[in-house]
Amino acid sequence: MNRAPLLPVVCLASLLAIGAAMGTPVTTPSRIQDTQSIPLGRLHAEQAASWGLTEQEWTRFEQIQTGPRGFWSPKLDPLTALGSVRKVLSQAPHSAGQ
Repeated sequence: MNRAPLLPVVCLASLLAIGAAMGTPVTTPSRIQDTQSIPLGRLHAEQAASWGLTEQEWTRFEQIQTGPRGFWSPKLDPLTALGSVRKVLSQAPHSAGQ
């Protein structure tokens, strides 16, 4: 029995089966969280409190993360981000007039 014609038929059947399996994606329901009901100020206050920061410090952290620091270290925690900025500022040379 000649097996040469059988191989392309098996390959074609396999590809069709794989294509059919890929054609029907499996969907899972997602959980949508309503963030509109929480006032933004309250959200900031809660986030700041969870890190032991004031709202001013939290706002400063967000400002830092919108700049180059946030680009290079997007997942940096607030304490490290604020601490690294303080360290850099304390090492800055002071002007002669001060």
